[in-house]
Amino acid sequence: MTEAVSFVPWCTRGAGALVEFPEHMDVTELIGVGAAPGSGLTLREVVCVVDAAHLIADLHRTDYVIHPASHPAHWRHTARALLTVMGIEFASTVVLVNWEPLNTPELSSVMGLVNHLSPRARLRLHHGTRTRGCTRHPPPTPGTTSPRSARGGSPCSTGSTIPGSRIPT
Repeated sequence: MTEAVSFVPWCTRGAGALVEFPEHMDVTELIGVGAAPGSGLTLREVVCVVDAAHLIADLHRTDYVIHPASHPAHWRHTARALLTVMGIEFASTVVLVNWEPLNTPELSSVMGLVNHLSPRARLRLHHGTRTRGCTRHPPPTPGTTSPRSARGGSPCSTGSTIPGSRIPT
């Protein structure tokens, strides 16, 4: 956490920075550091990336993450499953990756569980690189048209489009 916070003075962009934290990080500590007066941080969003195909198994894990405690001679043990749940609960956006192997009832259950844990979070399915073989274009500037949005999809080498790949403007 301290290392990530030390990079804040280097961020000169008004838009801020996206900082990735390891899965064993306690999200409440992250929020606490962002809310601390004088920290120089403004926490705008917590994005939790969830491996949908392994979420249920991750929640059944029985191992612990060991963290240094306030006193150097002591250690804190936190259940890894608890950290997974807390990451989802405190997220403002949850992105599900690796959801393609799940059948519809399994995906529905995972999405329902995520929604139950964090009912106010935006839930997104990440589509990954399933459009292999298609040309890639940089994202358009909002309010403008691009070859992708004008045709309603990503142009492929065959001249067809991929349904559902429209870019919001």
